[in-house]
Amino acid sequence: MDLRIGPCFLRAYSGSNWSHVELGFATNRNGGLARRESALALGFKSEHALEVFSVDNPADRYVAPDGTITHGRICVQGARTYSLSAEQVFTSALHKRTLRAARLRAEQQAQQELADALVPPINVPASGISGGLAGA
Repeated sequence: MDLRIGPCFLRAYSGSNWSHVELGFATNRNGGLARRESALALGFKSEHALEVFSVDNPADRYVAPDGTITHGRICVQGARTYSLSAEQVFTSALHKRTLRAARLRAEQQAQQELADALVPPINVPASGISGGLAGA
């Protein structure tokens, strides 16, 4: 979208999962290389929102080494299309599973170390046992 009012303009466009808005003014608007503009640009990108509000993209799929198939995610809003590739979706799920497994292993190891620390081994010399009984 490109809205012009005199030398001022407002542009809105998107690409690479970004939404951009530019507000500015231009002199020599139709002057080719003589055109000069000053503008303020604002960009917004949220792949977190894209992950939540998108749907599976059947045209984009990734086959993992174990044979599982992961589809990409896509969100279409008017003329704008935002997407996450199937490889990005697969990698995110793999990362979450790996972190969950590592956390579980760390918790189990910590619990085992705590159990070992709470019940210290009792080392009684063999001669001390028999000597104690004989003396009684």
